[in-house]
Amino acid sequence: MDNKLIILKFAELMLKSKRTRSQFENQLLRNIDNALKQNNLEFSLEKKHSRIYIKTKNTKKAIKVLKNIFGLVLITPAVICKSDLNDIKKTALKIAKQNKLNSKKTFAIKSKRVTKTLKQTSLELDREIGAFIQKNTKAPVKLKNPSLKIGIEIIDDQAHLFSETIRAHEGLPVGVSGKVICLISSKKEDLVAAWLMLRRGANIIPLHIKTSETSEKEFLKNIKLLEKFSPSSKLKPLVIKSKDLLLAAEQAAKKYNAKAIILGTTNIKNTLKVSKIPIFYPLISLDKKTISEFLKEI
Repeated sequence: MDNKLIILKFAELMLKSKRTRSQFENQLLRNIDNALKQNNLEFSLEKKHSRIYIKTKNTKKAIKVLKNIFGLVLITPAVICKSDLNDIKKTALKIAKQNKLNSKKTFAIKSKRVTKTLKQTSLELDREIGAFIQKNTKAPVKLKNPSLKIGIEIIDDQAHLFSETIRAHEGLPVGVSGKVICLISSKKEDLVAAWLMLRRGANIIPLHIKTSETSEKEFLKNIKLLEKFSPSSKLKPLVIKSKDLLLAAEQAAKKYNAKAIILGTTNIKNTLKVSKIPIFYPLISLDKKTISEFLKEI
C-alpha cells in the first residue's frame, strides 16, 4: 500500500512549560534525525499538531531504530489518504482485508478529528465507516477488545489510518538533563543503571576501573549496547587504573563537569562517607525481576 508514514507521539514532554517543552522537542527531533541517519535511512521528518511524522521506504527498519529513542511513547505505522469520507472508507476496508477480517472476527473503528476538516463528528465517522466495513466483511462490531481496531486521525486535508500501535520507552530525550558519570563494571546492574539515566535524558560518561583485560572488554561490549540509545551524544568511555573507585569517579566528574555519579550496585556504607559529589542509585527501589525486564530492552 502506497503513502505510508510513521506517527510518533511524545511522552511526558506534554507536561512541561511552553519554553521547556520547545527545548525538549527540538532535542528529541535532533535525536530522531541523527538515529535515522546513523542507520543509513532516507526519510522526511515533520512535526505538527503535537505529533512527529516520518516518511521512509524502509518502515520496518525505521521502527526498530525509533524504539530506542527516549522521549517517545507511541510509534504508529499508518497509511495516508485524503480526508474524504469515501477515500477513508476504501482505505479502512483495505486494512481490514489485509488483516483478514471476516465474520468470525470482531472489529472497532476509533476516529479522532485532530483538525475539524470533516463535518461529521468522531462518533458519526465511527458509525458510518464501521457500517461500511461490516457490510463488506460481515464482521461484527465489538468496542471492547476487538480482534482488529482501526484508528483514524483526520488532520487538515489528510486522513491517517492504522491498525497497530507500538509502545516506546517513554522518558526524556537524551541530552536535556546534563552529564553524569556512570561507573560500569562487568555487572549487569551497572548497565541497567546507565540505561535508566539515558532514559531520564542524561548524557552519560561511562567510567570503568580496570582490573583485567577481560573486564575492559566486557565494559566496552556494554558501551556498544548503550550507544544506540544516545544518537546525538557519542559515548566516550573512560578506562583507568585506580585503587580508589570514588576518587577516580570524582576526578572524572570535575574534569567533565558532570553533575553526579551513578552506581548500579549499592554499597552505600562505603560511598556516603567519602564522596563530595551526589551519588545516585537508580536501581535501589527495583527488584531483580524488574531489573531483568529492563535488561531485555538493552
